[in-house]
Amino acid sequence: MSRSLPVARTVALAGAVASAALACGLLVPLSEGPLAGVDASTTDAARCGPIPPPPSPRHASSKPPLILVSVRWTLEPNGDPALFCPSVGFNLDGLHTGPAPRCEQDRACAAHPAATAQRASPCDGPDGEDNAFYTMFSVAKALPGGGATARAFEIGSLNAAGLVAVVIALHDYSGEANDEQVQVHVYNAVGIEGLDGGVTSDTNPSEVLALPEIWDGGQDVAWIVGNDSVVGSGALATARVRADGYVTEDTLVVPNVGAIGLPLGLGRVVVARDAVLVGRLERPTNATARHRLTHVRIGARVASAQVLSAVGGVTNPLRDKTKLCDPAGAADYEAFFRAPLCGHMDLPTGGASPSANVRCGDMSFGANGAFAEARLSRLPNGDLVLGQPPIGIREPCLDDAGTVFCDDCDWDAPRRCLPGDAAAD
Repeated sequence: MSRSLPVARTVALAGAVASAALACGLLVPLSEGPLAGVDASTTDAARCGPIPPPPSPRHASSKPPLILVSVRWTLEPNGDPALFCPSVGFNLDGLHTGPAPRCEQDRACAAHPAATAQRASPCDGPDGEDNAFYTMFSVAKALPGGGATARAFEIGSLNAAGLVAVVIALHDYSGEANDEQVQVHVYNAVGIEGLDGGVTSDTNPSEVLALPEIWDGGQDVAWIVGNDSVVGSGALATARVRADGYVTEDTLVVPNVGAIGLPLGLGRVVVARDAVLVGRLERPTNATARHRLTHVRIGARVASAQVLSAVGGVTNPLRDKTKLCDPAGAADYEAFFRAPLCGHMDLPTGGASPSANVRCGDMSFGANGAFAEARLSRLPNGDLVLGQPPIGIREPCLDDAGTVFCDDCDWDAPRRCLPGDAAAD
């Protein structure tokens, strides 16, 4: 059964690119939540070091799935050490690009021509972590028209307001410190059962910041799964994204989550590829405690076509009530959005091997997060309750012929294409 949420919760693009990372940061959790009061001294190399190998085999588990829902996200390195690792993402290309400020040594690919004009030089993290998305996001917050509100916008406040979340369901997990094979299902959640933020399509970042925090991981609530996160229906509905993983010394490792949708607030889901996820599972210490997943690191690559085609559908902060894909704002789109985005591409197109002869066409993405055990909303017969994404799909500049705006850093200029082609990778 599918249920539409009563409001279309969205963020107006006074801070378009700032809101583009709404799934990657969060307001400070309420003081009584399960993520509060953690001893920061527990962070160590075992949590944040190299990806560990799987443990020895064991027997399959008959326990029900463990449901973990995002509580906090951040793009920023050096977050709270009790919850986050000191760096963000992974070394996706096997190189260590640097040194600052130009970062031209050991690049994985040839920089896009826009990189020179934009002075874009995304350096790797201390262990070679690739996260050009964070560098680009920092630049984007200062774009003309963004305003002080957009620059101060907490990029995960919608998660704290109970409007969106990422759900990880661990199937066939024994609950022990070591488990050589678990099945990982990933969903996007679109709200909390019975609660409504009352946000309209005209909501701006300042209003989002004013939304009350209703989720810090400590509430007994049921989350509604987005209908675009599942395949099948009724009793046969299951996660669209499923991957094999393992647990070793309480560390969850998913070497290849595959292609995942990033709910970035751009009106269209942006697909990331080759995603890797690692986090620290913390089992309950008493009868009332919940499982937690802290020190979560995610690394992935996003094709330029995914980002640019989605950006075209957001409101132009320099021209009231028009989209960036509108021909009247072509100069704004080119100068303030397309050029910076293309200039920050740092990985070879399509996952090709690093080479100075291959142009950069993908952007590395990294985020750190923390999750807490929760429930999924279900019907009396046990079927999942499904809902529409709070930020509806907005096709950029749909015309009478049924084509939409789409773009790619390898193209000389944007084109018109069919909606399915615009979303293609």
